[in-house]
Amino acid sequence: MSIQRLNREIEGLRSEMIRVAEHTGSLVDPRVIALSQQLDQLLVVMQRLKRSEQKLMPDHRAVASKHNAYGERFS
Repeated sequence: MSIQRLNREIEGLRSEMIRVAEHTGSLVDPRVIALSQQLDQLLVVMQRLKRSEQKLMPDHRAVASKHNAYGERFS
């Protein structure tokens, strides 16, 4: 699942949870709690996706520390 698609699902679920909470007037309504738990699960998936994506990308700070301000490599 792409991060963009997951973001859309998270935002949709968040909107639904808020709508139900406003409609029922209760944050402890079973439907609100169920939506909140679903949202929590999606947020964990998002965190894992972002963490795995970061591991795949090179650490630019490590690369930059091996070069001076002019882009010349330190020996």
